[in-house]
Amino acid sequence: MGINARVTMVDDYGRSLTKGIETDATTIANAVTYVEAGLTALHAISDAGWQKQDYLSAATTTQAPGAGANRDVGATLRVTLNNGKNYALKVPMPAAGIINPDGSIDIGDADVLAYVALFEVGGHLRVSEGNYVTALLSGALDK
Repeated sequence: MGINARVTMVDDYGRSLTKGIETDATTIANAVTYVEAGLTALHAISDAGWQKQDYLSAATTTQAPGAGANRDVGATLRVTLNNGKNYALKVPMPAAGIINPDGSIDIGDADVLAYVALFEVGGHLRVSEGNYVTALLSGALDK
């Protein structure tokens, strides 16, 4: 189990939410690098802004929210994990560019694929209990 982070995000209305990110890092420096890469990839598919990440000690970064970012809107990427279970990989405040007219998420979008790749073998981010993603199945806006 690596060092985990809690990221505080903000929407265009000034409201915040937190998202946990697991890594396989064994040092704070690596955890910061991996989480920053994850946030950069997440920003390509999400309009969320972020205010800070908490590790064993706090590290603060800022990213302005995209126009229209709304913490009440989210998306779920359905993935399969290495333990064979399906998992809901949440995307807060998804960017309009990844949303299809029917409300599904464009899982072929390069930015979506880059984000998911960070949770696969070779990537440094992990989901529940240190598991990694083996397949991206679908994506949709949350109801």
